[in-house]
Amino acid sequence: MFNLFKRKESRSLDDPTVPLSDASAWNELFRLSSTVTGDTVTEEKALGVTAIWQAVNAIAGAISSLPLHLYRKTSDGAVKDTANPLYYIIHDRPNDTQTTAAFFRWFVARLLLHGRATALISRNRAGEVLGILPLDPAKLDIDQRLVAGKIKRTYTYNLTTGAIKYDSVNVVDVILFPQADAIKHYNPIASNRDAIALMIAAQAYAGKLFASGGVPPLALTTPGPISPAGSGRASNDVGEAVRASARTKSNILVVPSGHDLKPVGLDPAKSQLVELRRFMISEASRIFNIAPAILHDLTTGTYSNVEQQNLSFAQQTLTPLIEAIEQEMNAKLFGPSSATAYSATAYVEFSMAGLLRGDFATRMEGLQKAVNSAILTPNEARAFENLPPMEGGDELWIQGATVPLTQQAKGMEATPDTTPDTTPEQPTNEPVDDNSAPEDAE
Repeated sequence: MFNLFKRKESRSLDDPTVPLSDASAWNELFRLSSTVTGDTVTEEKALGVTAIWQAVNAIAGAISSLPLHLYRKTSDGAVKDTANPLYYIIHDRPNDTQTTAAFFRWFVARLLLHGRATALISRNRAGEVLGILPLDPAKLDIDQRLVAGKIKRTYTYNLTTGAIKYDSVNVVDVILFPQADAIKHYNPIASNRDAIALMIAAQAYAGKLFASGGVPPLALTTPGPISPAGSGRASNDVGEAVRASARTKSNILVVPSGHDLKPVGLDPAKSQLVELRRFMISEASRIFNIAPAILHDLTTGTYSNVEQQNLSFAQQTLTPLIEAIEQEMNAKLFGPSSATAYSATAYVEFSMAGLLRGDFATRMEGLQKAVNSAILTPNEARAFENLPPMEGGDELWIQGATVPLTQQAKGMEATPDTTPDTTPEQPTNEPVDDNSAPEDAE
């Protein structure tokens, strides 16, 4: 059984049981992680890799662009509760310094880079929500224990002015990949530090290579013994000649008679620098669960498979994150512990239709099918485009004769028999009046 009641979320030097010789504790204190290349990988260094920057920017930007709505359950189904004061907080401005788009861009970026995203729900004495504030998860300590047969979790936010404790009902806490105790989490940057370090090293090597005009490190050989001072002068002279050649775009480098220059280290052609850079994109794609086409790698892309990768981005990359955020916000905003009167009938939900905002043709095609299939009324479809309702647009219509659904149903119940009557007319037996004059007689 995993430990549900481990006290702290992180291994800290403040803990007397952690010795000062613990290197991992020092690394965690300064957010440093040793790697196979010998360099440390930080969040800022990881974002210096273009593939990682694009992955985080694409995912955070896509989710932050989706509208978040507050719904209220009724007997006729769910409706947007725009009259509720909470709707403005959820949909437009969660706090005084951030819009909803800015807040969720920050929130999702924390989730992807740190592995955890946290926010504080500010409430008044009546339990009504006043705002949602960002909390840096790196400054949080988590305490979890069993109280009266229930799990109680508290969050301690460590500031320079002191520590503040928050109850779990007021903290939105989304974890990307929890550890076995269900308290701690895995940090994506730290967990993949070796792969990211290789990306950083490859990027640095490419930068140095092109800065030197594409010339790899060189070894200078002389025909005879050379003093240390002479060796230093020769090295400086050759280095300056290489840099001058790069500045003047000259491919000629004169070497003194009897001397020879030989490349040392990796040969750019043999090291497959271009293929290595492409592999970096694949690594970032795996770390952040995002299709290579979204990272602008179209080397193997076609029209059909790029379209499928865009679909995969919505289904496999965005949907799991959106579901986690929605469930956590609903649990904390409207859960059993909330004092909100409408908690049993309210919920928040992202509108995935926002992904089609820039695709007019696909959006119109979807709305047309919904109207013709009696799923949406014309006015409901117009509302998606922020257009005013039109008279007669509140009825459901169905494809066919393009008539209201109610009229089509009535017509099916009492369909008139339009088959022509082919029965011959029978002669009558009435007596003929011989005194009657013809109509054309004068």
